Amino acid sequence: MKNCNPRILVEEKHLHVLQCKTCKRIGLSFHNILISFSPNGFYTFSKSVIALDFDKVCIRQGNHTPFVILNSCHEDIQFNFSKEEFFQLKSGLAKAQLLLDAVSILNQ
Repeated sequence: MKNCNPRILVEEKHLHVLQCKTCKRIGLSFHNILISFSPNGFYTFSKSVIALDFDKVCIRQGNHTPFVILNSCHEDIQFNFSKEEFFQLKSGLAKAQLLLDAVSILNQ
């Protein structure tokens, strides 16, 4: 997305989702994570995160804060989110997906 013309889809305290108006790639910035997706890759990632129920998939270890681990598109890279972080991410992805769906409908 180096030479892209970004459209802001979601802009929150620690979460930004942008889409290039030219190449259509989507960038997700969440805390210290930066990921670039094809439109289909973003849809697949968003759909899978939105469908997760934190309480059913979280890991609880003794007195430690429960967390969830999400796989990335690289088998050696996973992301670890607390409940609050997970819901921030899930909410932001849902908002971005809703806007992308609306843009898609308007462009038909």
